[in-house]
Amino acid sequence: MTESNAHRGVKAAPGLARDAVPPGWELEFIALGRELKEAAAWSPALATAATRATILPGGHSLTPGPGAPVPVRGPGRFLLVSAAQPTSVCVYPDSGKVGTRPATGDDRLDFRRADAVGYWYGER
Repeated sequence: MTESNAHRGVKAAPGLARDAVPPGWELEFIALGRELKEAAAWSPALATAATRATILPGGHSLTPGPGAPVPVRGPGRFLLVSAAQPTSVCVYPDSGKVGTRPATGDDRLDFRRADAVGYWYGER
């Protein structure tokens, strides 16, 4: 399996650690929609990138681009919306506002992004 010229692919669990894959091999993560399903390791003879993310059913693939790695950091601001009912969130960058558009009810909300507060604001 470690011969660099062998044309081999190995199906693996999606939690496979990057450092478990030999140097020169490609590690591909495969998702069905938003759910990660499996990983595959491709020998150097078949590898076209160091890593790859493939999203099915469309078969779209993401590979690292040229340049420095993108820094990883914690999440920025976000708006949490319930999945219990269909809701649209509208962002108006020209006026600095955000609005929610629930499918039912009178809970339509519009607010300025500048007025945003932290999640725990006002809690005791």
